[in-house]
Amino acid sequence: AGSPLSLSDEMLDDLQQLKEQLEVERARRARVIEELWAELQSLWQRMEVEPRELDTFLCGAGSGGSGGGSGGSGGGSDGAAAQFSSELIVALKEERARMLELKRQNVGKFVESVRADIRAMWARCFLDEVEERRRFPAFEATTRLNEGVLSEHEAELRRLKAYFKSNAELLKGVERREAVLQTYAEMEAKSSERLLSRQRGTAVIAEERIRKDFANLPVLEAKLAASIAEWERRQGRVFVARGMRYVDLMSRETEERARLKETKKEEKKRLKQAQIAQESMFGATGARHARSA
Repeated sequence: AGSPLSLSDEMLDDLQQLKEQLEVERARRARVIEELWAELQSLWQRMEVEPRELDTFLCGAGSGGSGGGSGGSGGGSDGAAAQFSSELIVALKEERARMLELKRQNVGKFVESVRADIRAMWARCFLDEVEERRRFPAFEATTRLNEGVLSEHEAELRRLKAYFKSNAELLKGVERREAVLQTYAEMEAKSSERLLSRQRGTAVIAEERIRKDFANLPVLEAKLAASIAEWERRQGRVFVARGMRYVDLMSRETEERARLKETKKEEKKRLKQAQIAQESMFGATGARHARSA
């Protein structure tokens, strides 16, 4: 056997430097590929590209990226190298150029697609659509839908997504409160449509849970109001949902529920007093006949 290979300190330093350079280059390529895949996936979705067409591209592009390629299943160093190859980057850039040209040719379709996403974000952020349309007049444009108009819509969508992301916890609190109120209102409507003593079945268990959630609503609202107060202090502006300052809306709806509860209580009391008056005049049996007449 021959003597082991001896490397000088200078050669070892050069190899270490080369290793670091390769790691930096690999990281750079990984970022580029990730960004290209993300952009392509958005373009494919908006253009509603056929799955077969996607498969053809993915097979041709080879392995790599978050989008996955046919070569991605290969093992070993060759497969790993292919994931960050310059050939893959070139293929992704060429596909992006092709899709951007299609985007330019079908700008109207893209605008409508982005508008659908904007409308969905309005709902997720509990923003008033009428007010948002007024604030973003480009949404109403029906003619001259060019790349400038599309860019405006894409910028607005990015703004909404950033707002949703930065206020996710607060908006989740609003969503929970709105869900409790809606579910309780739906339950009350269904209960009034059927005999309370019949036709309930398994609905009783669900109603108990809904009533429990509704009973805990003041606790939820108090925590949400505190979070909103902190948000408004940091932001220097009011937190708006459903078209108005949300803490004011919560206060107004709480007062309305209290008035409705008192009205129902008074109505129940009035009916009870009328029943007692009838029974004292006609007797219990006569009062029942009088009410059924």
